[in-house]
Amino acid sequence: MKQLAALVIGLSTATTVQAITVQLQIYAATCVGDNGVIVSTVSGGAPPYTYAWSMGATTDIVYSLAPGTYSLTVTDNLGAQATVNCEVALVSQPPSNMTPFDYLGLGGLEPCWNGACDGGFRVHLLRVMGGYSISTTFSMSYIELPEDEPSNLDYYITYEFLGACAGSPITLTLSSGCGTGTSTVTLDALPVPQVNTQLITASCNGADDGALFGQVLLAASPSTGWTQSWTMVAVDAPVGGNEVDPTPAYFDAGTTPFQVLGLHPGIWDLLFTTTESIGSAQLPCQYASPFVIPDLGPDCATVSGTVHFETDMDCTQDALEVGMPNQLLRVTPGPLYGITATDGSYEIAVPYGTYALEQLNTDAVQLCPPIAPIAFSVGAGSNAAVDIADSLTTPFDMGVYLLNSVSRVGLPFNYAIHLVNHTGHPGENVTVTLDFDPLFSYIGSAPGVSSNGPGQVQWTLPVLGPFEGRWLNVQVQVPANPALLGTVHVATAVAQGTTFDGNPANNSHGITHTIVASYDPNDKQAITSSGQNEAVYLLDVDEYIDYRIRFQNMGTDTAFNVTVTDTISPLLDMASLQILGSSHPFTASIATGNVLSFTFANIRLPDSNVNEPASQGHIAFRIRPVPGIAIGSTIDNTADIYFDFNDPVRTTTASLEVGITTNLHEPHTSGIRLSPVPASGMLNIRADGAVISAVRISALDGRTVGSFGNTNVVDVSAFAPGVYILTVRTRTGAELKTRFVKD
Repeated sequence: MKQLAALVIGLSTATTVQAITVQLQIYAATCVGDNGVIVSTVSGGAPPYTYAWSMGATTDIVYSLAPGTYSLTVTDNLGAQATVNCEVALVSQPPSNMTPFDYLGLGGLEPCWNGACDGGFRVHLLRVMGGYSISTTFSMSYIELPEDEPSNLDYYITYEFLGACAGSPITLTLSSGCGTGTSTVTLDALPVPQVNTQLITASCNGADDGALFGQVLLAASPSTGWTQSWTMVAVDAPVGGNEVDPTPAYFDAGTTPFQVLGLHPGIWDLLFTTTESIGSAQLPCQYASPFVIPDLGPDCATVSGTVHFETDMDCTQDALEVGMPNQLLRVTPGPLYGITATDGSYEIAVPYGTYALEQLNTDAVQLCPPIAPIAFSVGAGSNAAVDIADSLTTPFDMGVYLLNSVSRVGLPFNYAIHLVNHTGHPGENVTVTLDFDPLFSYIGSAPGVSSNGPGQVQWTLPVLGPFEGRWLNVQVQVPANPALLGTVHVATAVAQGTTFDGNPANNSHGITHTIVASYDPNDKQAITSSGQNEAVYLLDVDEYIDYRIRFQNMGTDTAFNVTVTDTISPLLDMASLQILGSSHPFTASIATGNVLSFTFANIRLPDSNVNEPASQGHIAFRIRPVPGIAIGSTIDNTADIYFDFNDPVRTTTASLEVGITTNLHEPHTSGIRLSPVPASGMLNIRADGAVISAVRISALDGRTVGSFGNTNVVDVSAFAPGVYILTVRTRTGAELKTRFVKD
């Protein structure tokens, strides 16, 4: 609901003094005359401060302002400065017959069920001196809400009204010095979650190994088009107190697949709770959906073993024969999946029965057992042991994969190169070179480099062993220059050696990254193999998608264990999964429902306040879309990050549309018209035949760079030049997307 003026904050050049921060509270001018007010609050730097306004004032508070744009420069006692721009708006008579999501916000405050009188709505109004006179019929209580997101511009005031019954009309009257407006609204009861159970797996002998797989459908409110978000937890209904978190644990509009693992036999409830807005006085709504986990008694077992690279053809893993890590295995019927650990070992739990085990690495030649897939059976007191001896059809092949942590103005960040030998053949005299922008100054590396200079470091390795993976890390410094915000930079890693490499295409890897101020460092990115388009997977060019998941401990203490879970989209081919590497040692697993998990046990990740660079980690994997994926499909992928026993942190959604290079298909853009394009300041939005409820602008890497309420005009002047994705949410809950260029 907010339209915030552009904000640029200067950073102090003093190294021992905190940067100056300026916060503004703005009161709009009214129809009475030039009576706008701006109140500034300054922190950081070295007081006392001096104030220089664009209209000539020199005080911290300015009065009698006409509508318009103003600028304030604050200078501290050491000469450091910070500048902030803002706008004083004009308030007219409060509108009558307000439509939902115009000035009146209904979504998320519907009564919990038919007959309940705990519903309400919010009103978002420009802040004016003297405020507003408010009344309702029938009588409802209301409060002033705090800002629902951190902001340096306190431009709006939000009132929340509670006490509405489902189906009962409410009349709201707002008065100010400019006049009076009256509106009437009727609230629907809140639609409850609908659970579609797809599969329940029984527990073995009373253990915590039962599971529930299904879908949650969340419908929109008929009158507002708003869909309430819910959290969910599985609760041991008869016992109480036993809770198991599902994946995911958060549900929004539409149909979302989920799974709950680690359940003992008995009666359980899926307990749903609404997620209330920040500062809301409404109590959450709750809804329970029961289910039962059967007990199969002792009727479960495992198949386990080792996959190794065979060199002497005796089908036995000798001391010099290495295990093959990160090999994907599939058990059918099911299917059930397993991934080999760093030493090549694996273990997959299965109910009693007869199965077939197969490898999904098409380059592997299975020597022993001689027949593939491998048949096995498990029964009472009888687990299956299957060791696999492999050769490979490919010669020596090494590859590099480059990652970077978040690069913020004035702070250090890391480049991490994963150098890996994909084969059982050793490589000799390997040189790895990292080229990065000379703007960043070199701090250090681990292991130490053989040479370094402006914008380049290099390592020399005598031998890269069979299936060996090495991490090469470099720390660099971003200058403390606020003008760098939004600057895009390129880095490239290249590996060379004297051993013949059968696949030189993966011997180099380049990435682009943007210097930011601050945003949630727990994110997920999707990078297509061609790199031609960061928002579209091109069927006639791209071969695969690289997903990067980055995480950072932003808490107040060390995180001892971190788990990353990722439910792979049905539009992606699980059989093509290839793990590229991570910042720390991990154990990978795949649960029913294609849930990929990475467990970083005993990672001991320090919090960012103690050691900002060391508080970060990452994991990366490669996967291909399913054969025959349709043009126009959207591949969405989101990960959840668990720090010890805390609630999961959900990453941004990495979204790719499927298209081709010629006549690029862009679904969902019909009905959106933007002007002017390219845009430099105000961008006008028209959604033909639809009422806009919210506008979101995202960078091509998926980060949200601007969120706006119901508006047809947004200010993009503060955005760096480039291509952006604009998403419009309509009153009916539909989402429309298009792209625009900021010059």
